[in-house]
Parts: sequence; C-alpha cells; structure tokens
Amino acid sequence: MNFKPLLFIFLFLLSSLAFGQKAYLIKARELQSEGSLTEALAAVEEVLQDKDTTGIGGAWFTYAEIHKTLFLESVDQDRQEFHLKSALAGYEKTKLFQPQKTRIYLMADQVQVQLYDDLLRKGTGLFQQQEFEASATAFEQASLVDPKDSIVLQYAASISMQGELYERAVNNYKKLALITPKVSLYQSIIGIQKDRMKNDSLALISIKEARKAYPNQYEFKRYELDIYLKTNDQANAKQLLQQLLQEYPNNAQFALRLAVINDQLYKELLQEEQDSTILANSFMEVVEDYKSALALNAKDITGNFNLAMLYTQNANQFYKAINEFTLTEYKLKSKSYEAMANEQLALALPYIEAAHAIQPKSPDILRSLRNYYDGLDKPDQKREIEAKMKALGINF
Repeated sequence: MNFKPLLFIFLFLLSSLAFGQKAYLIKARELQSEGSLTEALAAVEEVLQDKDTTGIGGAWFTYAEIHKTLFLESVDQDRQEFHLKSALAGYEKTKLFQPQKTRIYLMADQVQVQLYDDLLRKGTGLFQQQEFEASATAFEQASLVDPKDSIVLQYAASISMQGELYERAVNNYKKLALITPKVSLYQSIIGIQKDRMKNDSLALISIKEARKAYPNQYEFKRYELDIYLKTNDQANAKQLLQQLLQEYPNNAQFALRLAVINDQLYKELLQEEQDSTILANSFMEVVEDYKSALALNAKDITGNFNLAMLYTQNANQFYKAINEFTLTEYKLKSKSYEAMANEQLALALPYIEAAHAIQPKSPDILRSLRNYYDGLDKPDQKREIEAKMKALGINF
C-alpha cells in the first residue's frame, strides 16, 4: 500500500514528460506550416534527442519533411546535399519506427519516389539547356535517393565530362565502379586523370586501385609503366618491367625498355662509381639485356645502335686511359689497351652493320660505320661506305 502513491507519482511524471515532448512535436508542425523551418527543425530535434521519444515515426517524418523543404529552397550545393541526406535518413527512420501499411509509412516511400522522379526531370531539362554543371548535380542528387541506380550515375559522369567537370566525372565513375565494377570504368577514370586533368599522381593512385581489383589485367600494368617512363621514375619502371617480363617473356618491347633503362643507369654509374668490378658487372648486365631484346627482335634499330654505342663507349674508356698515361705507362701498356679497345669495336661492328641494314641512308649510322671500319683497319669497307655517303650527299 505504501508504494502506490510513489508509483502513481512516477507514472504521472512519465506521462507529463511524454506530453511535453508531444507538445514540442505539435509546435514543430505548426512552425513548419508557418514556414519557420529553422525553428521547426529545432523543435522536432528536441523530441528526437530524447531517448523516450526518439522512436516516434511521425516525428521522424516531420524531421524528414522539414529537411526536404530546406533542400528544395537551398541554393548552396553543400547545404543541398546536407539537407537531402538528412531528409532521406529521416524517411528511413520513419519506416523503421512506423508500422507498415500505415499512412505515414507509405508516404515516406512515396515522397522518396516522387523526389527521385523530380530530380531526373530536372537533370534532363537542365541538360537540354546545356546547363551541364546543374544537370550533373541533379543526377548526383538523384543517385543519393537511389544509390543502387547505376544509370543515374552514368548520366552524371557523362554530363560532367561534357561540361569539362573532370574531377566530378572521376568521382561519379568511382561511385559507379563500386556498384558495377568494370575494367572500362577504371580505364575512363585513369584516362580522365592522365589526359584531361594532366595529373599523373592521381592517375597512378587509380591505376593501383584498378590493379588491385583486376590484378591480371594487362592494360593497367601498361598504364603504370607508361607513367613511370614519362616521369623518368627509372627505379619503379625497372622493377615493373622485370615483373612484366616474367609474365610476358616474349615481349620485345618490354625487353628493350629494360635494356634502355639499365643503359641509362650504367651511364650514371660511370660518373660516380670508381669500383671497376661494379662497373664491369653493370656493363655486362646492359649488354645481356640488349642481346635478350635483339633475340626477340633482331631488326630493332634502337637495340642494335645502342648496343654498338655501348661497346664503343667501353672502347673509349681504354683510349681515354691511354691519353692519361705517363710516358713510362704508355710504353708498357698502350699496345694492350689499344688491343682491348679494338676488341670492343669489333664487338660493336656487327650491331652497327645491322643498324645500317635497317636504315641504310641514316647519316649518323653511315658516319659511325665509316669510323668503325677506319678504326679496325678495314680500308675496302671504309671506301665502300664513303662512296655511299658521297652518293647521298653526306659529309664525312
């Protein structure tokens, strides 16, 4: 008996609290009808923040409707997105707390469908007026209403491209790739970043994302290699080429690219490295790389000419050493050094001859070939080349 008054008081307090929160909801709806949307939103949020009344579906519907109106009235794109997302979240909460088949539950669905249709019509109309930025915005907003609709995002991306809104196009294609992953979507993203935005760093990030999604896709590996070559990132280019050659051992282009990179690295090494063993190993690596490339394509002009020049450069190292000898050193070593230099020129000769066979009228190749024949004491071949040069009007 002693507990009944306390229980009555407790129940009375709860009912008073609930009544107070409902009063806030009534006030919110009155303010909404008067157009005082900011005040209306504050009043309904008071209801929703209370743990005892946060589960009222009608309150969430009012919250959603206020945000929808604010969305339609806003001109700032960020505010529009905020209010639209808040409205959509409110409609979903309405359906969560409101019994199915009730009027408010059904209205929450119907309002979203109507909102979606209105945004599609708006986007289409703006596109016809060539208002590409506003049109893309409308389709992007429609995709917020129905995030699974890939066609709407495709429209948003395509229209962004027409309006030269490349960053937005990329964002839309990325969203699209999450819904319907396709190689072509990643290709579009990379192409926009690389060719339209001229941003190799962003393209490289997207390429790595694409390679993660499609690890065996050749095109993405090639795109990555192209950027490394373009930006002269030799270390990463070399590493990727070595991987590619393991997968595609008969690709002559990859083999030649690797040889050229190692050739450049060897030339840089010559400027700073004094250890003859390191230099010799690096030289032989480049030689083998060029030979591997030529084994795949014997008529490659670059491979033949570069390998000939590589041997010639080595020969010149011996000639340079001879010029720096003291008189005593010259008497002791010059003949052996000349022999080693000629040995390198003899190794170069077949490759410069092959280059000449590929491009018989090249002035640079003809001059080089004449010098080889002169240095190797081949007077008949030298005269033959000189005759060709005269016939072509090329100076010695």
